Amino acid sequence: KALETPLGKLISASGTLLGGSGTLAQSGVLDGDTITAITQSVAVAASAGAFALIRADGSVVTWGCPARGGDSSAVQDKLYDVMQIQAADSGFAALREDGVVVSWGSLSGFSDSSSSSESDSYRNERATGSIQNQILDVREIQATRDAFAAIKEDGSVITWGALEAGGDSSL
Repeated sequence: KALETPLGKLISASGTLLGGSGTLAQSGVLDGDTITAITQSVAVAASAGAFALIRADGSVVTWGCPARGGDSSAVQDKLYDVMQIQAADSGFAALREDGVVVSWGSLSGFSDSSSSSESDSYRNERATGSIQNQILDVREIQATRDAFAAIKEDGSVITWGALEAGGDSSL
């Protein structure tokens, strides 16, 4: 009978976390090895008008107001092996297992983490080329109403979003 609980992670007999994609052979699992499965329930985050759900397989589905992050189609191909999502009022940031952050939405510069503009009420710092290249090796993400912070493995912090909401950590 099929498992009725989604699997979250697989761990080898030596305690090594197996990769989020690929075959067991590619992960170094041999015939006769014992594998431990950790179950994972889905996780959901809410912005001011949209939802983002991490499925058990690490993919993400969004719905609701497109301007509040309900449309993730521009970054959907980057939303895999997601382990954490944070929501701001008008967007989301997702942390993947490989330490890469993907963000999307509007108003405070969350759209696709790859272009720049300004909103009507905030000066914004989007995750443009220079910032996007820094949002790597991340271990945790946090959000305010209109900004995100990425805490990197080395302990440094990168922020983006509305400057007045914490989007500028250069001070």
